[in-house]
Amino acid sequence: QNNMGLIYQKGSDVKFDGIVKDNNEAIIWYKKALNNGVDMASNNLGIVYEEEGLLKIAAEYYEKGAKLGIALSQYNLARFYLNGIGGLNNKLKAFGLLQKAVQKDDTNAQRLLGMMHYFGDGIPKDFMRAKELFLLAANKGDIYSMTSLGIIYKDGEGVNKDIDIAIQWFLKASELQDEYAMSSLGDIYKDQGNNEKPGGNVQPPAAKAANGAAPAGQAGDADNADAQSNFSENQLADPPQVVGGVPVPNPQLQVKPPPAKQAAAAKVQAPAVIT
Repeated sequence: QNNMGLIYQKGSDVKFDGIVKDNNEAIIWYKKALNNGVDMASNNLGIVYEEEGLLKIAAEYYEKGAKLGIALSQYNLARFYLNGIGGLNNKLKAFGLLQKAVQKDDTNAQRLLGMMHYFGDGIPKDFMRAKELFLLAANKGDIYSMTSLGIIYKDGEGVNKDIDIAIQWFLKASELQDEYAMSSLGDIYKDQGNNEKPGGNVQPPAAKAANGAAPAGQAGDADNADAQSNFSENQLADPPQVVGGVPVPNPQLQVKPPPAKQAAAAKVQAPAVIT
């Protein structure tokens, strides 16, 4: 039942050809699953209702999932509290929810809590803790945490300034098409007076950013797969539209949060989803 909800939420794919995306059908199946004890369905209902713009209802289901101990729901509810979505606005509650999700090794929560510590958003600034959290997420492939680590080492915030380590993290993120990391690499190489990677003759990937290279989509939740459904088709979506400077939530995508210093005011992120 939970899988059927996911299929209708995503729409047709190679495995279920002919099924059209239908959030109303997805809601019906998710509610059946929730009534039959599938706790993850509460998070999925929150995602669908958020996509439909019914934010207060979405918040209710995220809260239900958070109380059931689902890390994805704790992260999603924290987003609402942090960004004033669905009538919720409490950074300390966001902080507490993210701490719980971090204890469950949730990558999304590690990244977002790292941002809270970095910017001092509702809590005191703590560059060291931010670095620790970004490192946890980056080691699981989170490209935006990689970029944030590059910035921290480049600027020496909470760590000894180390351009070589900064370059390593920017390179990792650039290989995954993060435009900010590419641009940062270009700036570093320009400051160093050369257009080559240290120790080699390879052109830095920063040039790709000037040509409009798009950031890669991010599935983001592979580390939570065991707690999710058995449906494992990892589908990536296009980046969300932006209205008034705020990303419109797209529940099929982990929207890129701004790395440290890229856009301190823009903290809205898309919901954590199952794939």
